[in-house]
Amino acid sequence: MPRFLASLRYRFFLALGITLLMALAALALIARLLVLPALLEDERLYASQELDRIQRAIDNELGHLSLLNKDWAVWDDSYAFLRGRYPDYPSSNLTNGQLFDDANLRLVVFLDTAYRPYRVAGIDPDTGDYTICTAPTGACRWAAPLVASMQRHVARERAHTRHTWLHAWPTLSMVSAWPVLKSDGSGPPAGWLAMARGMNATWLVRLKASTGIAFTATPASDAADADPPLLVRRSDDDMLATRRLAASPPRRPDMPSSCRPPCPGTPSRHPSAPSASPSTGPWRWSCSWCWWCCCCSR
Repeated sequence: MPRFLASLRYRFFLALGITLLMALAALALIARLLVLPALLEDERLYASQELDRIQRAIDNELGHLSLLNKDWAVWDDSYAFLRGRYPDYPSSNLTNGQLFDDANLRLVVFLDTAYRPYRVAGIDPDTGDYTICTAPTGACRWAAPLVASMQRHVARERAHTRHTWLHAWPTLSMVSAWPVLKSDGSGPPAGWLAMARGMNATWLVRLKASTGIAFTATPASDAADADPPLLVRRSDDDMLATRRLAASPPRRPDMPSSCRPPCPGTPSRHPSAPSASPSTGPWRWSCSWCWWCCCCSR
């Protein structure tokens, strides 16, 4: 036996050191097998709840747009206009673009019963000019992709009831469509009235003010691609949370289904961001859309 083991004091310190090492190893094992998975699950739950808040806010915005759309669609004047009995309707209601400023609208489209454009009015996103035409051509050609999407969507659904959906290309928009009826709700429908609200920087700032969550939106590839994971840890203090939402059209007409651009998500710091548990640190939600997927980073 070595001489230092003959000393009771040395044997006590050796036993104490071995006990401490075993306790540390047990704590590390418990943390790895029990504590860490629980914290990761808490992170996933928190991310999912925040994404739920964003989705509910978008659903509420769609609901508000639908109510505005209904007010204009279920109206005797709109009904008479589509029946050809109120030719002064555009000059009385749509000429100066005030509706678009007050309601933050980008496009208003009247479709006849054959789903053909009857009147197209809106704000050109490139020039900011207000245009009104009988078809999405000439000064209104900028609206052609969105009008075509409205036509396809309404013609496909056919049911004489409201429709709301997210539009991904060429610009991100919320869209609502209602059948045009008399003020008392009677018909038959004279056609359809569709409204689109752009999901631009102004809209994102307003939604951030109502939810406390900052996020962005970016179109990606079609719905045939696999859904992205809910959470991706990109570094010790940087995570990306993602949720895909359906949009119409499901992909750009000129984008093959095998083409999948990366889902962006550049992290940034914000002192007033909501905080998670002490182990995960502050979060700032920055969301992107991949044909409507929401990517949030902390």
